[in-house]
Amino acid sequence: MVSKAAAKPAHKAEPVRRARQARSQETVDRFLDATEELLHDKLFHEIGVMEIIERSGRTVGSFYARFDDKYAVLRLLRERTEERARGVLQDVTKPERFATATAEQIVDAMVHAMMATYRDMGPVYRATAAHACVDEEFREHRQQIFHLVADRYAGLLEPHRERIAAADPERAIDLGFSLMVGLLDQRMLFGPLGLTDVSDDDLADELVALASNLLQLTPVRG
Repeated sequence: MVSKAAAKPAHKAEPVRRARQARSQETVDRFLDATEELLHDKLFHEIGVMEIIERSGRTVGSFYARFDDKYAVLRLLRERTEERARGVLQDVTKPERFATATAEQIVDAMVHAMMATYRDMGPVYRATAAHACVDEEFREHRQQIFHLVADRYAGLLEPHRERIAAADPERAIDLGFSLMVGLLDQRMLFGPLGLTDVSDDDLADELVALASNLLQLTPVRG
């Protein structure tokens, strides 16, 4: 009698077959591009494999030679988008960029960097954020990138510690960052949940004010 484990196809252990040649990578990229394009008009659960294949201009065989299903495509699309976002955020938060910046300018820069990242990741991030609710791997990757940026943010504010009057400076810094992420998540996934809505510029101003108030910044001396 053949066990279920033995009967399971070997390739199921790896839902994505990584490209080993440039031509194969080009095909993978077309599937990723096609999925990202479709996500501008549809939610991920509304997109079928055949739509991805048709939009990519590739064949059914070439799709299944590389992916088990559309969730495997989303996994690679998430990786590509996160790498792009990580690179941008690491560049934006380089300490040398803020050598002469005030604490207020650091908070403002972080808010605008996060908002720009959300705009860039857009529909892809919406799809992966929703999937993170049920997929531990997706959730872990999401936490990693935000922990990295939160650490950079705290490091940038460290030279201004004497101006942070909050009782627990570390907690105030981290809470301000967490609120940025939470509000941007909510806006992206659900839109405005309250009775009013604001423009991106007004939201940025509100987030800057919120994070600054949590820090309880004292006036600059001299």
